[in-house]
Amino acid sequence: MTIMPIMDKELKELLPVSLSNTSQSKKAMDEYITRQRAELTCDGIRQMINRIFSINLDGISRLEGQRISLYSKRQWVLRQACDLLIVYTGTDDRDVKVIPTKYFSEHTGSDRLPEDLQKALSNLGYRYDEKIGAYYFIATGDDQAVPDTFKGQTLSAVLEAINKLHLDI
Repeated sequence: MTIMPIMDKELKELLPVSLSNTSQSKKAMDEYITRQRAELTCDGIRQMINRIFSINLDGISRLEGQRISLYSKRQWVLRQACDLLIVYTGTDDRDVKVIPTKYFSEHTGSDRLPEDLQKALSNLGYRYDEKIGAYYFIATGDDQAVPDTFKGQTLSAVLEAINKLHLDI
């Protein structure tokens, strides 16, 4: 059974926490739409998906081709062989790791994140964890997921670092 996090507290009572198959997922979305009592736009549907499943489709589409691999909820969301950095979020979206890829290490000669990125991540609250070899952040508080704004700040820092690399690879 797959446990899908429901990030929006007002939806916790409305929707089942365990969405183990397509049928249950469809029921959850149908119930949400019915309760909205309004016709949803495309933008509204994307927001609904983000609220129910914590999947930011707009954010994911903006990362296409940016050389960032994204691993979230136990699966690869974006991944290309020539990606430079991995942003990893845990199953419950409470933790985030930023890791250089093997491709990055092979083409830069370093297995560490660029210093500017290390600084930017530290300023956001990340700490380097020697055991996992990554900059790591975990949300504080009970059942608190990392907010989308924090993820956005993280991805902005990662994109800025990639743009500064000026690698011809």
